[in-house]
Amino acid sequence: SGSGPEWAGVGFVVSPRLANHIAGFCQVSSRLAYIKLKIAGGTAVMFNAYAPHNLKLIEDRFEFYEQLSTHFEKVSTNGPTIILGDFNARIGSRQLGEDDVVGDFGFGREAVHKVEVPNRDLLLEFCLSHQMVVSNKSFDKPLENKVTYHEPGVSPNSPIALQGFSVLDLVLVPTEWLPSVQDCSSDRNIAFASHHF
Repeated sequence: SGSGPEWAGVGFVVSPRLANHIAGFCQVSSRLAYIKLKIAGGTAVMFNAYAPHNLKLIEDRFEFYEQLSTHFEKVSTNGPTIILGDFNARIGSRQLGEDDVVGDFGFGREAVHKVEVPNRDLLLEFCLSHQMVVSNKSFDKPLENKVTYHEPGVSPNSPIALQGFSVLDLVLVPTEWLPSVQDCSSDRNIAFASHHF
């Protein structure tokens, strides 16, 4: 979906088996797109998101979440709406009052560069207001299947440490659909010319 001078873009890689089930595609911006899928009994929607990082202007980060909220609320579906992508939000451990959004099985630390309104807060506020949960944190996985990002200068197959690895790529699902999610896992052997798995 990226175009112009901005270094951003989102999209979907769809298996040939699934291609006939796509009911629609919408490019919202270079940071947000979604597909609508035909499922038994109706449709489901899958958003792909790429949030501006923590050091971008607060106005840009607010605009991203406003755009996501607007399209999340107006998209028509009778099945689940799932949001996945790079949220550039270092959640770290669950804090008091976050039980409805963040599961027991986290990894990582919060952002090192402190800003007045971190992406972590914006993400969790979005989840709370739309009854979404971060499904990555709901599965007890080995660290190698939790991390989704390696820092520059760190090999993707290095021993996992807080200083070199993070969970930036998340899968958000509606709270009522979380019991239907059977697995959420990362694979460090699959990095498409980026620092993300």
